[in-house]
Amino acid sequence: MELPEASIPNESFRSEIQALGYSMDDLHVWSWILNASSSDEVAERYLHSNAFSVQPSFLLLEVLRRTDLSARTFKLLVIHSWDRLMGRVTGDLLSISNSDVEKEIVIRGDNPILPLMAKKVRRAAAFEITTFITLICRLLRHARRSWPAAVISISNMLPIYVSQLSSTNLHSTDFLEKKMHHQVCSMYNTILCRLSLPSAASPLRNMGHNWEAQRVLLTSANKYRPHLIIDQASYRAVSRVLAALKKNEKEEKYVKLQQRSWPPWRRVLDGMDVQRSLGDDLSRVTHAIRRMKEAGYSEGTPDRIIRLISGRDADGTPTVQTRALLNPPGRGLLNLVGPRPEVTHEWAARIKATRDVQEAWAAFTGLPPGIKPSSQMYVAMFEKLIYDEMRSGRIHDSDASPGDGKEVLSVEDSNISEDEKLRMKPPSVEELYERMMRQGIKPAGQCLNFLIAHARTFESGAKYLEDSPKDQAAFQILLGRQNSKSDHGRRRLRTISEQTFLAFIKILCRLAYRVPISPRDHASSSATPSTPTPKYRVPASTPILGASVRSNPLLHALELLKSYGTLSRPVWYSLFTALARRDVVISRELFDNPENDILAWQVLEAALDDAYAAGLELDGKGFQIICTGCEKALLAMRHLPQNKAMLRRSVQNIKTIFAALTDNDDTGNQSKEYQLPQHLYSIEGSHLHAYVRILGLLGDTKEILSVARWMADNQGQLELVALTARNGRKLLHRVLVAMRVFLERDDSSEAEMDELRDCLTKMEVWGGWPSDEDTEEYLTNGHQDE
Repeated sequence: MELPEASIPNESFRSEIQALGYSMDDLHVWSWILNASSSDEVAERYLHSNAFSVQPSFLLLEVLRRTDLSARTFKLLVIHSWDRLMGRVTGDLLSISNSDVEKEIVIRGDNPILPLMAKKVRRAAAFEITTFITLICRLLRHARRSWPAAVISISNMLPIYVSQLSSTNLHSTDFLEKKMHHQVCSMYNTILCRLSLPSAASPLRNMGHNWEAQRVLLTSANKYRPHLIIDQASYRAVSRVLAALKKNEKEEKYVKLQQRSWPPWRRVLDGMDVQRSLGDDLSRVTHAIRRMKEAGYSEGTPDRIIRLISGRDADGTPTVQTRALLNPPGRGLLNLVGPRPEVTHEWAARIKATRDVQEAWAAFTGLPPGIKPSSQMYVAMFEKLIYDEMRSGRIHDSDASPGDGKEVLSVEDSNISEDEKLRMKPPSVEELYERMMRQGIKPAGQCLNFLIAHARTFESGAKYLEDSPKDQAAFQILLGRQNSKSDHGRRRLRTISEQTFLAFIKILCRLAYRVPISPRDHASSSATPSTPTPKYRVPASTPILGASVRSNPLLHALELLKSYGTLSRPVWYSLFTALARRDVVISRELFDNPENDILAWQVLEAALDDAYAAGLELDGKGFQIICTGCEKALLAMRHLPQNKAMLRRSVQNIKTIFAALTDNDDTGNQSKEYQLPQHLYSIEGSHLHAYVRILGLLGDTKEILSVARWMADNQGQLELVALTARNGRKLLHRVLVAMRVFLERDDSSEAEMDELRDCLTKMEVWGGWPSDEDTEEYLTNGHQDE
């Protein structure tokens, strides 16, 4: 491979390169690496070249600058980074994988690595401090995007690197001289702050990984002499992570004992409660803020916001501890306008830390005189109102404790007079929106995104867009009034923020043509279904939107996704979920025909192909959605047996996806050695249950037994994931019940039933072998409670 003539270095440059220990051959290799056609191929060329000559660290940083590395490639880069840190010789990591691209790299004739294979040139590659910190920050950025669990492994690199820096110390590796102490403090504080940033997908769920990674640093920080100084930003970073975690047992007990009056003081149950100290009622976040103040830092607005969310007001009175993602200081405050913006920011947190709409409205209207509500306050109030409407429309109440989710409790007003109820009654969403507009606050940013995503009608969503101060020309494309397929349309569409785009895709998917499904119809999808032909109802067209939206909102959503070119899982999963929904109507001509469900599955498969072409990787949640869509098609197949062959091919593709999700390509036990998770994706009970159902509907006993063996072999990893999820163990137990139900229904052989019993008995932590009552309940209710 020749360098372009214009870029051929002169003699002076050649001399400088040689003085650094490099040659023209190295320049050829670097050019070959960086000129690959995709980010994954850039990384693969880099890793392959390191098998023969260790490349300079700047090249690794350049590879990690790429934004769309796959999870599997990223794992190889993490392993390679560990090897370089430990001074190990990195073998050809591409031998772990079998992709066609990787094979082509090795055998292609223009590979400039081939002349170096005989030389076996290797150079030491110690990291400088700034290089190492940049490396860790870029690894964490990719982990947040594609593999959140890897942050624990990455954080473990820092203590090892510090021990290498201090290895020449005459006293001990734990003693840090003044200059080194300052540098190490800076490194620890930088990474602690980076570890507070949420992952791109399931940010609340994955924040547990961030906490474990922060604990690694906080634990190791105490071993150095003198102790490392944790700055205020790091204390706040730790507090933000703790605020996003599930409540622990003590916090859960406290919030359930809070009175329904306001402030929500704890009820005293017995003499032991009387003797308890104030500290017994404080959350982990409040304790962290206390530690910060004990370290000599003063409490500022960000700390008061965190404390409000975490169950304690500034005057010491209790609020409701609420699980939330909080922005780093400055991001939200800088966007506020008007007098004393920090006050309204605190008041927004005060609104969030309530349990019902009356408490929230009392907080909203309790602003000090002379201060007007802010956009953040309106967003917090909109959330309470909309989720209260969603709660009142549900058949079953949520079992989540106050503050654990978006759910709000019903108002307790049985002892209040009618006049007082009227005075305390909050406005409707429409009334609150009119009030906000009269005040001169237009929907933008988080406010606009939330309102669009939860709009009741297309007209409401379009109104929010038109009232926004943002680019109206781009919004015309969203609404289908202008073409999104032209080059100009695509460029204009991509000026819309990803969060606003996601919000609009959500409304398209949520308000797409649907049919009413009764609870009886829902229960009929159990293991022994008898699906009746439902009566479909097609909503009227919406004239405010363009023709493409009116004809079929879901197909318009798919066209927008292809034009926007996003790799965001939440965006694609919104469309997948809508297509997999049992009540969606794809063709109004087929709205009363099971062929509609077959067509929905075919569109879902086409959308999945488009997502793959864009570079999307399915995780466990995406896999569950695909399985749910396939299950709907399998049920429709009972009325259309001519589609059986097509659906069997589809299930075979789903098996391939499951194999990829659960594959442990762990050559040389890298996962254990580098403290990496066994699998690239977290697998939950709901994911496995969706898969077992489609296998059961096809009578694939062999694959069900294979899943049972896999679960028995990976209990530890599954249990860790289950503990971070609500009802995690309950959902895994439901998988075991479904396995027994389907094998017994298909009259499986005695040997197969014995094997299943042996596997399930080993999983005692999830209930072991299901009881007869469990199977009867499953056959009666299906899986409608998931």
